[in-house]
Amino acid sequence: MGDERVKAEALQILGLFQALPRLVVFDLDYTLWPFYWYPISSLSLLAFFRSSIEEKLESECRSKRESPSLYRHAKGIMFALREKGIDMAIASRSPTPDIAKVFIDKLEIKSMFVAQTSRSLASPPPVIHPSRSDEPSRRDAAGERLLRRRPPPQMGDERVKAEALQILGLFQALPRLVVFDLDYTLWPFYCECRSKRESPSLYRHAKGIMFALREKGIDMAIASRSPTPDIAKVFIDKLEIKSMFVAQEIFSSWTHKTEHFQKIQRKTGIPYKSMLFFDDEDRNIESISKMGVTSVLVENGVNLDMFKLGLSNFATNVAASSTSKDE
Repeated sequence: MGDERVKAEALQILGLFQALPRLVVFDLDYTLWPFYWYPISSLSLLAFFRSSIEEKLESECRSKRESPSLYRHAKGIMFALREKGIDMAIASRSPTPDIAKVFIDKLEIKSMFVAQTSRSLASPPPVIHPSRSDEPSRRDAAGERLLRRRPPPQMGDERVKAEALQILGLFQALPRLVVFDLDYTLWPFYCECRSKRESPSLYRHAKGIMFALREKGIDMAIASRSPTPDIAKVFIDKLEIKSMFVAQEIFSSWTHKTEHFQKIQRKTGIPYKSMLFFDDEDRNIESISKMGVTSVLVENGVNLDMFKLGLSNFATNVAASSTSKDE
């Protein structure tokens, strides 16, 4: 339906009511336009078919170079509001307001919103605030939004370290190497949907667990299929955890991290059966388990419960391997 036709119908609808708002405020993503505007590197296209969730996310990420589009009725409705003298504004929590503003310019709708210099109630400026980093949004195959639960109040790293050391003390058989995924395992976001300028944060138990592993002399490594390794490495530096890892394999790959583990094994010389792996994706867990690595699926990042489960599974696998050798 063309914009003029939508405008005409919207004006008819407005004519049905005597009491009208002085201001109409719109969100942007999935309200005015059908996508998120998180930035995405062109490298992400290489990993476009990695999973149904990632496919959906990557199709929603945008760069300034693209040509955006509005929902089909949006512009006509805005034309009608402007003709009726009703002001409009934007309220968005985008972490990349620069991209949002570029899209608004490209869509030629900037003039529809009240000026940023206006401060009256009837004419507030467009507001574009960063979204909460602890509420990353995903969508499933049906397009429904999936919000991970907001984490409870932060437990100090030293307290987590102490509890992790107690957990380690429960087991005689310990891994020689613990390998972590990054996105939604060590930190609660996708790297490709962030910029290097941001200040990242880890899941609340992650750093304390790593401190405990280091104190016990257990090596650590990273295996990530992030299509933006430059951003991942900047974040690792900002979080001051680079020195904790003996290997960092961060690259996009069509394999489910088997290539990453082959490189880690060659660098460290540690056999797969002596490794413990944490990741948030079933397909990675399945493929790496077949290599002989004890692998644990996390749902809300690595935490003390998942850490204990991983060590328990590792000890069980070691015991089963010893039994089979004896037979």
